[in-house]
Amino acid sequence: MTQQPDLANIDLHLVRVLHTVISERSVSRAALRLGSTQPQVSAQLKRLRGLTGDALLVRSGTGLVPTDAALDLLTMMVARSHLVLTTGRLFCQRHIHTLPVRVVRCPVACPPLAYYQLWHERNHHSPAQRWLREQVREVTRELQALGGATRIVS
Repeated sequence: MTQQPDLANIDLHLVRVLHTVISERSVSRAALRLGSTQPQVSAQLKRLRGLTGDALLVRSGTGLVPTDAALDLLTMMVARSHLVLTTGRLFCQRHIHTLPVRVVRCPVACPPLAYYQLWHERNHHSPAQRWLREQVREVTRELQALGGATRIVS
């Protein structure tokens, strides 16, 4: 049975460890990425499990996967943090009513946002990746035709 964790007692480093383990799907790979050791990361996860009363991660055929409680914990920690995000106006307009955020006008002029398509070499010839890249190029061309400041850089 999961208990509601007391956020005041959760070290933010533990949340970073959990996020890294979830991203890597492996304690050993997470330890390498964090510049730590596997036993240290395991001990930190054990401490976080004690605070939350949940396993947080379970084994699957492809590595470790987060429990619902782990995902809820990360979401709750981010939502209650004082993180600042600079993003485009359209994103704000679309998500202001669904996310627990407050939008404020930036006090300085920001340069236009640049978006890039990056992919790993192993996916370069993937039909799905090629299709996705072409869809993005097509939308970019349509925006250019409408007079937007969008440009394609290869």
